Amino acid sequence: MGRGRLAAFIVGSATIAVATFACRQLVGIGDDPPMGADSVDSGASDAGPDAPVCGIAYAPASCEACLASSCCSEETACSESAACSALEGCMGPCAGDPACRARCVQTYRVGNDPKTPLFESCLVRSCATPCGLECGGVAEGANPDAAVACQDCYRSQGCAAATACIVDPACATYAFCAIESVTPGSCAHLLDGGIDAASAVTTVASSYCLDACEIDSNWSCVGHVEWPPATGGELTIQLRLVDTVLQQPVPGVLAKVCNGADTPCQSPTVVEATDDAGTVTLAQYPEAGPIFSYGDYIDLSEGGIVPGVFFWSFPLSQSPVSFQVQTVTPSQVPEVLSAVDAAVDPMTGFVVVVGFDCLPSINGAGMTFTLATPGASRVFYEQKGVIDPSATETDNSGTALFVNAPVGSNFVNAFAAAAGGPIGRFPIFVRENSVTTVYALPQPN
Repeated sequence: MGRGRLAAFIVGSATIAVATFACRQLVGIGDDPPMGADSVDSGASDAGPDAPVCGIAYAPASCEACLASSCCSEETACSESAACSALEGCMGPCAGDPACRARCVQTYRVGNDPKTPLFESCLVRSCATPCGLECGGVAEGANPDAAVACQDCYRSQGCAAATACIVDPACATYAFCAIESVTPGSCAHLLDGGIDAASAVTTVASSYCLDACEIDSNWSCVGHVEWPPATGGELTIQLRLVDTVLQQPVPGVLAKVCNGADTPCQSPTVVEATDDAGTVTLAQYPEAGPIFSYGDYIDLSEGGIVPGVFFWSFPLSQSPVSFQVQTVTPSQVPEVLSAVDAAVDPMTGFVVVVGFDCLPSINGAGMTFTLATPGASRVFYEQKGVIDPSATETDNSGTALFVNAPVGSNFVNAFAAAAGGPIGRFPIFVRENSVTTVYALPQPN
């Protein structure tokens, strides 16, 4: 059943999250100054000449010599990019120290710059040993305080898989997209051709190194989140619907994109039905009307499923964005709710909240949720794939279910104790005997 019975109500990202790289700020740059050579005894005294041949100084000297010999074109291209040169200029003096490199990743953003992953891929492929990089340098994606433990975990559990991903330029590009993504599912198009290396390193991260790398508990962006501007051009949402019990595609479901103020969805901007593979593409074009906005939602009906709506809760700024929708039929609801000690009122609805920390390709652990207007609703948290009535916060699924949520407009309030309190407030509405799913991730203040 995939992620468990509660997954029946979950709208999840279709992207394969390269969890190795999960711990970096969502958006915005931290308040602290860059922390490269000044923060770690990185061997900078052994750095190359003041004017490196290919544009970026890397320590020790043997590393810079290797890069000049094997990766000069990639390094030169990086030095000509403001984003790449800032990040790599910070990491250069680290001499491979994972905590130092992780602090640089926390401080600098590379956005969609394509030159950074190409340079990193060449660095790992050709110069990992002289540059002091173990396991592809993947520990740079961890929280700085966890970077050493993260590297130790990968060294023992999946060093070959991590290295194989970074030496593959396509996998490295996907990994850096996952670091920088501000919308769940926005990197999935990079895997259209399939990248086995991404799947392998994800398995290591999720099965063995989740805790060591603190992948699901990074709240460093809270307090200084800035949404990117919404796209001004064509935007495409790719959906795939799967029956959570049978794990089969669900054809014939009508998917409609609607304005948040149009709660009955009387005037959808896009209407399409899922095909035999359970997939549907929802595209909007500037000349056809307004592009998907922050307050829009997707209405799902027909096809034999429990009807529902999905709020993504952030401006869509990258295209395409992909989501996988887990569905249930009315007859499957009792099975899904078998652990819930609560009589279901058919005059109310369900609310599923999927929480994320500062990298939204990874669900957030240690989160709690409330409804601004609770009514008679009760909240239950998923633990290890099933509802646990005794749980008081999310595990790394980041998922909670409200039963008997009052019909009408409402807000979901999201909290994370490790973040020091609230992380966001998310507008929703609830329909009778229907499912409302909302993403909850750190918002701008």
